[in-house]
Amino acid sequence: MKRILAFALIGLQTACAVTPVTPIAPKICTEVRGVLDIGSGATKMKVARVDRCLQKIERILMADSIKVAYSADLKKNDRKFSVAIQAEGLKAIQTLLKEGNTKKPARWIGIATSAFRVAKNGKAVLADFAKKTQVDLRIIPQDQEGALGFSAGIQAATVPASKVVVWDIGGGSQQFAFLKDRKVEVIKLEDRASEGFKEVLIRDVKHEKDMKSPNPIGVKNLKAADQAARRFAENVKFPFQPEQVIGIGGVHVNSFAKTLNGRSPYTMADLQKAITKYASFTDAALKDDYADTQVSNLILVKGMMEQLKIPAVTVSKFGGAEGALVYPGFWR
Repeated sequence: MKRILAFALIGLQTACAVTPVTPIAPKICTEVRGVLDIGSGATKMKVARVDRCLQKIERILMADSIKVAYSADLKKNDRKFSVAIQAEGLKAIQTLLKEGNTKKPARWIGIATSAFRVAKNGKAVLADFAKKTQVDLRIIPQDQEGALGFSAGIQAATVPASKVVVWDIGGGSQQFAFLKDRKVEVIKLEDRASEGFKEVLIRDVKHEKDMKSPNPIGVKNLKAADQAARRFAENVKFPFQPEQVIGIGGVHVNSFAKTLNGRSPYTMADLQKAITKYASFTDAALKDDYADTQVSNLILVKGMMEQLKIPAVTVSKFGGAEGALVYPGFWR
């Protein structure tokens, strides 16, 4: 019996000795990614180091934006992108790619939003941009835009996610996103955003034609402007009273960084103070590439806050671009 056992042990040891052990390769989770957010009023670029296993941004390595007034161009050209704006848009993308490539991203993707959704030649123009830059560019629906914004903006929440509304305002569209039955729901306001409200001020409040800017808006026009802003929030209803509203997008982040000095959270009183200060300013006095919407943005948001009974807005610098950086469907 001892001899049998000894042979069995020797056999087991021999088997263990000759059986190859395949090493388990460590899972590499960190990746540098680049995103282009081709909005209605500007093209934004973000490069970040991302943990793709946790779907989390570790660090923003570079961020920049260039004004490209796609939405304004559509209104002048029967909802088609002009040759001039196409050249300007392609140049902006190429400039941002060159800048972002200094951080050596493994891959780029690009998302285009409202202006490309409504443009008659939006798909063709974006396909041309993709061919010339060799970047995967896609037009995303507004529901997805809202969902990406929610996943990014919610990182600034100080209350449970179920009590939060994320409010995204860009040049061509805005949306409110929130959780309902554990799913992201989006209230979509296409063509009711920064550029659209500027046009309302020019046409319906100041009764002007062929103006590129409503400035100076003038104190005498503020009451009518406020009423127009309130109408932008008509038919917007939340299924709950939000405990926190988080603002993302070009209006909340970039525009208010100057007119509100980046205040967060900001209130209606803060907006009114800025409106009073800037109501008589011309574009030249504002000294900004986005001067034509800087004051109208203040009026738009204040009027909508009044209509929706939103007491304050917390600003998050994370928006749709950051959401796209970690959205698995874009990086398969």
